[in-house]
Order: sequence, then structure tokens, then C-alpha cells
Amino acid sequence: METARLLHDGEIAICPDLREQERPDWVDDFEAAIERAVRHPDRPAHEGWETADEVTRRVVREVRAITGQFAGDVVLVGHGFAWTVLVAALTDGEPDLVSWEAMGMPDHCALDGDRIVSHWEAWARADG
Repeated sequence: METARLLHDGEIAICPDLREQERPDWVDDFEAAIERAVRHPDRPAHEGWETADEVTRRVVREVRAITGQFAGDVVLVGHGFAWTVLVAALTDGEPDLVSWEAMGMPDHCALDGDRIVSHWEAWARADG
């Protein structure tokens, strides 16, 4: 919500299906677990975690529903892993873990249809 408020001072809709990957337990080898999630998207990377495939289906379904309601640009605010698998699905690519690791907070990635027009960390690169 804090990031959304930086971008917009009007009404903000909360879409529960745009949440981050369900991870009830934190693990010390978090980066390795995320890599496992991407390598084996049909399996939980850690006991109790939502699979990457489940995250992708949930987030893509919700984004398609939202963007189908509007003719112009849509700004969505979410979380790193969910957005990483979303961008991969919408661009017919693989999840970009290098960009996931480099993501700032806040950060952005802009798409025009199925094409990335501004990559993660573009703000930081533009500054220096």
C-alpha cells in the first residue's frame, strides 16, 4: 500500500490474488529456495510454499481480468517473485532471477503488451 500511495493519491483497489508467493515459513537459504522454485515450478521449493506455477496462474489470471477492464495504461503494485513470474509469463520468457536479485524497493518493470519497455532497476541505472 505504501508504494501504491506514492504513485496515486486516489482510491486504490486491493486485489488479493496479486499477493506474493505464499511462504508461511522463512528459510535461511531463501535465494536458493527461489532458484528451486524456478527450476521446478510444479513443486514447492520448501515445505508449505506455494509453487511457482500456482503463483503464475493466480497472478496472470488476475492481471488479465484487471487489464481487460481498462482501455488505457494500468499500474499494478505487487511483490518481487510474483512479478518476476508474471513478467516471464506475459513475455513468454523465463523468470529472470538476475533481475529479481537486483530489484530495488520500490522498483518497476513496464510492459507494452508482451514486450518489456523498462526493465527492473531502470531507475537506478538512469541515476548512475
